[in-house]
Amino acid sequence: MTTKSRFFVLFVFVMSFYSICYSQKSLPATEKTVSLHLAQSTPAQFLKQISQQTNVLFSYNPKILVGLPLVTIDAKNISIQEALYKAFGNQVKQKARGNYIILQRQASAPQEAENHPAKCLIQGYIFAKDTQEKLPKTSIYEKTTLHATLSNEHGYFQIVVESSEPEITLSFAKAGYVFQSTALAYQNTHFLNIQLEPKVILQNIPSQDIAKVNAVESPRLVRFLIPNAQAIHTENLREKFFRKAQISFLPMLGTNHVLSGRVDNKISFNALIGYNGGVSKFEVGGLVNINKGNVGKVQIGGLANMVAGKVRGVQIGGLVNVALDSTSGVQMGGLANFNYKNLRGVQVAGMMNVAWGRVEGVQVAGLLNVAGKTQNAWQIGGLANFNYKNLRGVQVAGMMNVAWGRAEGVQVAGLLNVAGKIQNAWQIGLFNYADSANHLKQIGLVNIVRHGGYKNIELAIQETLATTLTIRSGTPYFYTLAHIGIRAYPARPFWHYGYGFGCRIFKRRAWESNTEIMAYQLLRTLGKANNLRVFENFGARYQLYLSKDIAKHFAVALAFACDFLSLHTKGLDYEQAKTLSPIIVYNKTAYERDWHIALGGNLGIRYKW
Repeated sequence: MTTKSRFFVLFVFVMSFYSICYSQKSLPATEKTVSLHLAQSTPAQFLKQISQQTNVLFSYNPKILVGLPLVTIDAKNISIQEALYKAFGNQVKQKARGNYIILQRQASAPQEAENHPAKCLIQGYIFAKDTQEKLPKTSIYEKTTLHATLSNEHGYFQIVVESSEPEITLSFAKAGYVFQSTALAYQNTHFLNIQLEPKVILQNIPSQDIAKVNAVESPRLVRFLIPNAQAIHTENLREKFFRKAQISFLPMLGTNHVLSGRVDNKISFNALIGYNGGVSKFEVGGLVNINKGNVGKVQIGGLANMVAGKVRGVQIGGLVNVALDSTSGVQMGGLANFNYKNLRGVQVAGMMNVAWGRVEGVQVAGLLNVAGKTQNAWQIGGLANFNYKNLRGVQVAGMMNVAWGRAEGVQVAGLLNVAGKIQNAWQIGLFNYADSANHLKQIGLVNIVRHGGYKNIELAIQETLATTLTIRSGTPYFYTLAHIGIRAYPARPFWHYGYGFGCRIFKRRAWESNTEIMAYQLLRTLGKANNLRVFENFGARYQLYLSKDIAKHFAVALAFACDFLSLHTKGLDYEQAKTLSPIIVYNKTAYERDWHIALGGNLGIRYKW
């Protein structure tokens, strides 16, 4: 065997030995198993028999064994803890320390009345009925007092219950297993071995329905604020409890104890952070309110409110409000409001509102509003509004509005409006875009409708310039146009550009009439320097068009025009500029400018798409 092979075998041996030692060390001494067959043995013989089988050492004062009964026991593969209970009952208490078990005599339990102890100690193990595996993280609780505990990693549990009744009912619940309850006489102590039966999974339940139930019942909502033990109880239990009121300091530290996530209250007061199943009337919290179920009337949180169910009323959070189900009422958050289903009411936030479902009401935010589905509402955002499906209402934003689905209503933005399919709506902004439109009015610098709308390019001649190019875009009710033209004299070439808007007056089969108005700027080159005198000469033009379709995408257009011109006296000569002889109806020189009103026209061909 080579040196490397020997080293590898030695390494595997050491790691195996370490693993075995570690696993034995991690098992508490009281959880080691023994098999005992004793009849009328003394307590000392009983303890010696356990030590011989398990190498566990007992540490105790011999005086504690005085007065204990003889031990008769016949058991196989039970834990030392259970064996000690079977032998001594509640007279001896034990504590594991490494491989030692320390035994002490149990003090006599106080009695509230004759044969009625002040407390009842119940301990035992939880097993899976089919495999006999010990089950950790099982909820054990008494529903009247809401006292509860969890079984440890070895399936062992211990719970103390206080009651004035002669009988109590202890319940056992674990996710994936059938709920079970046991009636017990109220006495000093009980030791139970509980067998839980696994639940039968119905194969015909759609997987999405199971996922939906798990999502509603899961304690994942802000789990970082909820102790792990409390989250496990909430997941295990399907039973709900009801209380008139509760007071808590933190989760688990309150009148509903560790089961608060399964308790519905009428009134809830939380000093710092509260965790409840639901609140029907009023809840106030110093920092955060967390509810697994529904909330009604009023909820006020110093920082945040987080609800997994429905909200019916008013939610006020210093920073954030969150509702995983629908909301009917008012959400007011200093920073943001989040609603993951339908909203019927008002959302007011300093920064952002989000409602992924249907929105009916008003969203007001300093920065951003988001709606997921159909909206019958107003969105007022300092920066932007987004609607991912249908919009029926009003969007007002300082910068941008977006409605990806069908839109009916009004979009007003400082910069941009975007919509999908528009029906009976207005878009007012610097830039307006719609994927398709029916009865849409767009008012802006640039208006575009991708499918439908009103779009054409026109190449024409007019009375002052030889060649002009005009681009129109928008809707028949209101469209914008960009215009550029050039006339090249050998000595003094000049050109102009303009912007305006128009609308269609009528359309009858192949015939169409439009009316337009635009403003334009005249420019020319001066000598060899090629300098441009901007804003030296300008004008406004009104045009009344009549056009006729001559092919699928082409039409010929004729327009009557009226120009108002203001020309600098030392600049462009109007008479030299005209291509056709316009009819000048007004001409006056004042303040070193020539003022003209002239009649003219356009003749051109259009390409439409």
